[in-house]
Amino acid sequence: MITVHRVVAAIIAIMAFSCAAIAQVHSSGPGEASETAMEDALAAQARGLQLAEAYRSPPPVDAALLADALDLFARQVGDSSCGGTAHTPVLVPARSGAGQELYLLNTPGSARSFPLGGHYRLAIGADGELGPLTDLSGTCESIAWDPEDPQLPMRVYVTTYAPGSHPNEIHSFVSSQLPMSLGVITGELIWPMAGGYFAPPVPASEAGY
Repeated sequence: MITVHRVVAAIIAIMAFSCAAIAQVHSSGPGEASETAMEDALAAQARGLQLAEAYRSPPPVDAALLADALDLFARQVGDSSCGGTAHTPVLVPARSGAGQELYLLNTPGSARSFPLGGHYRLAIGADGELGPLTDLSGTCESIAWDPEDPQLPMRVYVTTYAPGSHPNEIHSFVSSQLPMSLGVITGELIWPMAGGYFAPPVPASEAGY
């Protein structure tokens, strides 16, 4: 469960990152997110927070299903998955309402960092058919921090997500695991995120990126 402290910290961090963002919620002019992108980002945020909740206490996954999924993963991805790191499996209902989705969430190797890359989603049809397997980050970045840094809550780690027009569920999930803010650049926009939540984007150039 997300604590009040984490929610308050997220709100403060987002406001510090971009206090002007709220004015852009319903606009879609140059340098602003479309209404569709905002709606899709909200859906991704909801799924990311669902993953964060499940990640803290992963529900059991059927052993045979997991074995088949990991076999498919090994054949399609293998050691190219950011060094062949371990993954935490999280099984959730498919967003389409039919079948399920198995997320293979990259596991941090340090208490001072969290991987942005190496996270995958595997579709599971209603008939049990596996696939496709989707790389949700397209990077092997790992976000590191100094826990002794007094300015850590106000720090921002910035990444570029070229494939999308908005942050996806992994950006929300990773943001929920960080002690600082995350900025996701999509095209000409940057999306401020903290505690798993995003604020409406602002032009990246105006934010200095």
